Amino acid sequence: MRVRPSVAPTLALFALLTLLAPARAADDLPDGRALLERTAAHYAAHPRLGFTMRQVLDVPAYPQAHEDGRYAALVEREPRRLALRHLEGSPQLSMIVADGRLLALGKGRHAIGPAPDDLSDLPHDDRLGQPWPALALLADLARGRMVDVDAPVASLVREDLGGRPAFHLRLGAQRQVDLWIDAGDAPWVLRWSPAPPDASELPEGVDLGHVMRIDVRFSDWTAEPALDGAFSLEPPADSREVSSLGRADVEALPLGATGAPADEGDAATKAPLAPDVTLTALDGSTRKLSDLRGQVVVLDFWATWCKPCIQGLPILERVVDELGPRGVVLWAVDVREPAETIEAFFEKRGTRWPVALDRDGSIAAAYGVRPIPHTVIVGKDGRVFDVHTGFDDGLEKSLRAKLRAALAE
Repeated sequence: MRVRPSVAPTLALFALLTLLAPARAADDLPDGRALLERTAAHYAAHPRLGFTMRQVLDVPAYPQAHEDGRYAALVEREPRRLALRHLEGSPQLSMIVADGRLLALGKGRHAIGPAPDDLSDLPHDDRLGQPWPALALLADLARGRMVDVDAPVASLVREDLGGRPAFHLRLGAQRQVDLWIDAGDAPWVLRWSPAPPDASELPEGVDLGHVMRIDVRFSDWTAEPALDGAFSLEPPADSREVSSLGRADVEALPLGATGAPADEGDAATKAPLAPDVTLTALDGSTRKLSDLRGQVVVLDFWATWCKPCIQGLPILERVVDELGPRGVVLWAVDVREPAETIEAFFEKRGTRWPVALDRDGSIAAAYGVRPIPHTVIVGKDGRVFDVHTGFDDGLEKSLRAKLRAALAE
């Protein structure tokens, strides 16, 4: 077909401009620093926010550690208030921080008291029963800094995130974090996840399958959330107050695992009896947990590949040694590892602690253990006194206080 002369120059010019124009789509990316600053300014402009948050915790080599929970959240900067309401999944936690107080709500139980002076301590508050990585993001949001504008931008790409265009940034130099920001008109944060470490940084015998993965996703952002009663510090009428929701973990024990209550008349007001498991030491000797009645027993569930476990166990051993003369004993319950692996671990480190073997994971199952480390304090009466999951800087202080309280009962 012959093009009319009057049109040909126009087509040629259009073709030339097309070739010379810069490519857009995936290669047309914003400056990483500018994107962080724009996101920070966007959040700074909204002193009150509502959203839905999903937290997923996974250890690929340890499926029992899987947790997946979805929550409705409210954050207000002035006055500084937080509200987290459980929607579905696990763990079943709701929480309110308002007027300098903290109310943590579990299944039929609650813990209440002064809120941490520094909200960055909230993820490791012992009253929550286990560490909560996602709460660090809520604490940052309450302080008006959802993103760190000074973080080095290691990479920036455009991605599709569940059908939504997003910018994926990898931030930091050594401890890197992946951050996804909405590529639309409003730069809402859609996802946050610490990047996995380099395999070369892991201890010998530990691979990436033993590293906990944390994935937090956000949706339904709104700058005008409904606040009716959201920050009420009044617990439900049928809820029982406890010092820590860690004790509420015992409610998830398999039916019949605890055996019959020692005192049927007040079973509803007392913690359940600890499952009477058989503890098998490395030398093959055994004893029942009930044989230790009259002493305070610390059962710490761990494995040689678990870095937080290895950090926490020497602290547990030190505190138990200090209080041992008063009747405290420690059993480090190794989950699903052969005795040879544990012996090799001790030989390499030049240290050891009292170990009980849980070769098939049945002891962990009896105690409802999911993530490790998972520490259970059994009182002198054989009842579960306290449960704590994870390792944090306040472990020694809180453990010493709990053991002294258990000894006093």
